[in-house]
Amino acid sequence: MPLLPSALKWFAVAALFAGSAAQAEEQEPILRCLTATSSLASSSDKGIAQIGVLNSLYWLGRLDPTLSEAVIEKRIAAISASMTKESLQAEVGRCGRELAERGAMMERIGKKLKDRAARRDTR
Repeated sequence: MPLLPSALKWFAVAALFAGSAAQAEEQEPILRCLTATSSLASSSDKGIAQIGVLNSLYWLGRLDPTLSEAVIEKRIAAISASMTKESLQAEVGRCGRELAERGAMMERIGKKLKDRAARRDTR
């Protein structure tokens, strides 16, 4: 009987690692954005570096709840090794557009909340 709990533990460990790989694959576009924007953080232009840091934190925040630090590190290393200057620029553009969409959404939400508060104040 002691074999069964041991076998279940190994199955659970295997399932955990399989899940991590599957999650990393699902999160690949976000991992690519984290990799690309992290590269901006090392720019000699302080404005670009600041944008890189802030954007990297956004992308990391999207990954952090779903992937372990080790998986994130492994995927960033693999993505970095495979990126060319052109693919890096393409990713920065794609990720920037996605962040711009999020920013526009926040502006819409802010306007709606402001309008709602104004209506409430006029009652």
